[in-house]
Amino acid sequence: MTLKVSVIIPVYNAEKFIKGTIDSVLAQTYQKFEIIVIDDGSTDKSAEIIKSFDDKRIIYTYQKNQGVSAARNKGILESNGKYIAFLDHDDLWLPEKLERQIPILEANANVGLVYSDCYIIDLNRHVLRRYFKDHRPHRGKVLPDLFLDDFIPCLTAIIRKSILNHTGFFNLELSIVEEYDLFLRIAESYEIEYIDLPLAEYRIHETNFSKNFVLGSQELIKLLSKFFVKAPKIKEALGTKVNLRFCEAHYSLARAYSFQRQFLESRKDFLASIKYNPLYIKSYIGYLCSLLKIVIPNRENALKNLISFKID
Repeated sequence: MTLKVSVIIPVYNAEKFIKGTIDSVLAQTYQKFEIIVIDDGSTDKSAEIIKSFDDKRIIYTYQKNQGVSAARNKGILESNGKYIAFLDHDDLWLPEKLERQIPILEANANVGLVYSDCYIIDLNRHVLRRYFKDHRPHRGKVLPDLFLDDFIPCLTAIIRKSILNHTGFFNLELSIVEEYDLFLRIAESYEIEYIDLPLAEYRIHETNFSKNFVLGSQELIKLLSKFFVKAPKIKEALGTKVNLRFCEAHYSLARAYSFQRQFLESRKDFLASIKYNPLYIKSYIGYLCSLLKIVIPNRENALKNLISFKID
């Protein structure tokens, strides 16, 4: 059997989930894969559970805790497949995922990445929604659209390994938007394809809901600013939509500060949001609330931000 896909699973204290995650890969209808598990310094029983699998396609490596980007990069370096797929230790694939996606990459050498829809599930695998209820998928030359919206769920993405020699690996300086950064670099030079089917399940639970929204929003603004300078053609393609993108990014950061009752910091970013788009009414309301030291909680928006930061 010729190996085609290297499935990279970074693991950190995943004893509650890792068996189900690995099982979901082993249950694929397309079986030409290896599973590279990078244990990023787990202190629970993750290693014991992983080693209990009697399957030579599962390659286990332990490293001191360095973060998910370092773990994924190590997995890429150890991979032998033609294609690279990423799956976090608490997420799941549906059985036909690889069978649906691999033929698209095989048929078109211009496609650097293929992704799909996925389900958002709770701890007990109850479906909460489909990911593309809140995002619009795009295919082809998607760089302008991707700049405006981080719409690619990482757990559904399969990448042609050869293109990583051109785009580079995950940026170790980023800890939340590192996937988005990589996908922007891929979209800059390669076509991206989409399958309108949920082929994976992203699990929401208490641990991953504790994402640092301030850090995520800060990283997003830095990434967008850096990439905007790097790819000036985005301005030509998007016009004033670029300003709206930065407006909303600063608004999100201001809201994140507000949730933490850092009202002085939130005011600065509400003002930055207004600077980018003087007609963005929500920023005026947010600024007034920050002056009055009022927090307006919005769990729904927090959930959407979490999903974006993790799946991107």
